[in-house]
Amino acid sequence: MKSLSRRMTALVAVLMFFTGCTTDDMQTMYSRYRASFFYQKVMQVQPLYASLTGSGQFCTIAFQGMNVTFSSNGTSYTDNLTQVAGYQSPVFLGGFIVGQANMPETGQTNLPLMCYDLACPNCYNEMGLTRHMSVMEYNGKQVASCSKCKRKYDLNNTGIPIEGEKGLKLERYHIVYDGSNIMRIYNP
Repeated sequence: MKSLSRRMTALVAVLMFFTGCTTDDMQTMYSRYRASFFYQKVMQVQPLYASLTGSGQFCTIAFQGMNVTFSSNGTSYTDNLTQVAGYQSPVFLGGFIVGQANMPETGQTNLPLMCYDLACPNCYNEMGLTRHMSVMEYNGKQVASCSKCKRKYDLNNTGIPIEGEKGLKLERYHIVYDGSNIMRIYNP
């Protein structure tokens, strides 16, 4: 069994060498972790609505007990999950960061909606700890910042680390917004 494992590791290394890939390139676009959150009052929540309809703006979604708090640019709104129509238990590592990117993804022309986990992926991967990040403007960009490992992640550019040690990009989830009141975050 060890022999097979060594051969597989060697094969991956050879493939990465010949294709010019790094371990960072091997990380997939979407997270391997499950995620789920359904919300039907988007237009009533200013920080969330502004982030889903304005390019380059992002909103954090944090959960505490039965409350969910949406925060962006110093504005926040708290809702009770038991009062949310279609309530289902949300699934996440640390919460969510959602917004519309200010640039299209490679090969696309539209500005994509982005959804990331609020937990620092490198702290989670290295120590198994869920460390919440904050969203801020940094050098003219919206970034997620981890106070523990000091990494900053570019929210408009697939969550890649742009400051601090190299590492994993943000855990990204699928997001759908109907342009009105319904937002769904999911990752199978």
